[in-house]
Amino acid sequence: MLAKLIDFPNPAASSQSNDTLSAILRLLNRVSNIADEKTDASIAIERIFREVCDYSGWPIAHLYIQNPDDGPEYISHKIWHLDKSLNQNSIKEFQHLSEETVFKVGKGLIGQIAQSLQAQAVEDVTVLKAFLRSEIAKKNNVRGFFGFPIILDNKCVAVAEFYGREVGLLDETSLEIMTYVSSQLARIFERMISETYKTQLMEKFKSSVQGSVEDLSSTSVELSEAATSLNRQCNSSLENCQRVVGGSNEISESNLALETAINTLVHAENESERKNTHVIQTVSDLANDIRSAMSQLTTLNKTAENIGSIIRDVNEIAGQVRMLGLNASIEAARAGVAGKGFAIVAGEIKSLASQSEDASHHISEQINNIQNTLKDSTSLMMTVDSQMNQLETTSQDMTHVLKNQHEATQSIASHVEHSTVTADNISKDVKAMNTAMDELSYLSNNLRTLSSGLEGTAKNVAGSSTEFLDIMQK
Repeated sequence: MLAKLIDFPNPAASSQSNDTLSAILRLLNRVSNIADEKTDASIAIERIFREVCDYSGWPIAHLYIQNPDDGPEYISHKIWHLDKSLNQNSIKEFQHLSEETVFKVGKGLIGQIAQSLQAQAVEDVTVLKAFLRSEIAKKNNVRGFFGFPIILDNKCVAVAEFYGREVGLLDETSLEIMTYVSSQLARIFERMISETYKTQLMEKFKSSVQGSVEDLSSTSVELSEAATSLNRQCNSSLENCQRVVGGSNEISESNLALETAINTLVHAENESERKNTHVIQTVSDLANDIRSAMSQLTTLNKTAENIGSIIRDVNEIAGQVRMLGLNASIEAARAGVAGKGFAIVAGEIKSLASQSEDASHHISEQINNIQNTLKDSTSLMMTVDSQMNQLETTSQDMTHVLKNQHEATQSIASHVEHSTVTADNISKDVKAMNTAMDELSYLSNNLRTLSSGLEGTAKNVAGSSTEFLDIMQK
């Protein structure tokens, strides 16, 4: 059975009944007005705690709320009413322990109230062994306890606890008063939750819708700038394409002229190669003839040497004949008239011998001249042979050079042909690019028009969203 806390005014005294009723009505009216005011929830709860404590004489009021991060437990909301008559040093220990204590649903007085959704009162908490703050409560000279749930949608969102200096329980009138106070606190919590939810919605709206609108506006501006830049680049690209087409045509014309020149060069190279082959053959034949002539000169030189040897033999024979003719003349002279005929023959023989010596000497001089001429001719022929060898080597080198030049010319001709094909392909691609650029320019102009309209829409939406937020904040 609930009994009244002796701190409450005694309604039983008839002389004070009207005053008590007026005090109750004033309390309820002030609590209701505080709940109606759109002030900060924590401030409103502190004011209601102060009104209740001023009316009841309770020195302590405190609030526990459901942990927003862990629903099944309740933690201190650090909202207090502490009467000035309390010892400030000793009450801090009670306050600190209360704020550090966490109540699971069904555990401790606060957890039991949250689970049962019913108010509970304790006559004297200092003798309650399960009450963790009993010793500190005794130090602060508090005894009676009353706590009630603050309920929204059949769920306990908070528990308010009050402490009195005297031992006792609540009577039915006091219980009804606190039930009304609980309902007004529930209104504050409902408004707080609603405002929190509205704030969250507004923040979400700002971060998503309004942020998206701002991004949309910014994006539309960037899109318009990009479209303008794209259109400018398209025009620039079109001009570049025209220049590329002109350059490609010039390349094609240059390639045609180069192809003609290369064909002429190939023909000249082929003719040079043919003539060089003929030169090599002629040089080779001439070198063979020179070598043959040199062989014949060598043979002729040997023949001349042999003739010289024969001439020397003839000179020796002529000398001997001349000596025989001289001897014959001497013998003929000795013979006198008998040797006169023989002397004539001996004279003729001596004369022939002298002529033979003169002829041999003349022939020897001619042979020497011939041999000297042969030596000079051989030396000259050797020089010519050496030069012919160099000429033959040079002609062969020329053939190698012409071959390399021909290969290089063929490679150039192949690249020119490939370049011509590439230039033609470039011309085709550039023409296709011109068409694409025209279409892209058309699309960029449309995009710029759309982005301008989008920017206007974004501004309208931004204005509407600002008006919406202003209305929500009122």
